[in-house]
Amino acid sequence: QGRNTEALDVARAYADTLGAAVALMESGSGGEAARTLRSMAWQPVPDEVRPLHASWLLVHAASAHAAAGDFAVLPALADSIETLAANSAYARNMRLARYVRGRALAAAGWHEEAVREFELAVYSTSNGYGLLNLHHARSLIALGRARDAIAVLQAPFRGPVDAGNVYASHTELRLELGRAFELAGMPDSAAVQYRAVIRAWRQADPHLHARRDSVANRLQAVQSR
Repeated sequence: QGRNTEALDVARAYADTLGAAVALMESGSGGEAARTLRSMAWQPVPDEVRPLHASWLLVHAASAHAAAGDFAVLPALADSIETLAANSAYARNMRLARYVRGRALAAAGWHEEAVREFELAVYSTSNGYGLLNLHHARSLIALGRARDAIAVLQAPFRGPVDAGNVYASHTELRLELGRAFELAGMPDSAAVQYRAVIRAWRQADPHLHARRDSVANRLQAVQSR
């Protein structure tokens, strides 16, 4: 619902440091979120789970750095994730260094290369890492492949709302899905997604108001067709 200030208060009230970091990242405080997540990655944990624990949290830290526009740190983070994940015995984490490299490539405008990295990062389209789906789709759209992006964006809705799907809200996915439908020449389907975004964000934090108004304008445009 874009109520990130409230989400942050709730997370802190329940001492949910990871939840607080996600709320910070969503509210535009990606740098603070990245510092929190990197600190969490190196907290004392049993040796047998350290590679799994640290690699997963560093993936989130990379997403937070990207949200803050700090893309220069991503290649080194990807290398650290790859080294740690190789000892995690978990296929999802072993692939996610590719996601981080894809984010850096997409930020530089190298979308074909980014798409290749994103494709290699996929463990499960419906229960992997929701932010991977979101940014994979954005690069596909940048390449004029809106129809391919639709399938990528629909997949998380077929999976659980916890685990790897926590990190990309349904509202953000619906907004990008509406854009993909619109570009693919399916205005009715785009309108469904845009209406859902507007409903979800009706009580959103102020920093989302301009985006909500922009979606309302897109809805009016597709309805006029």
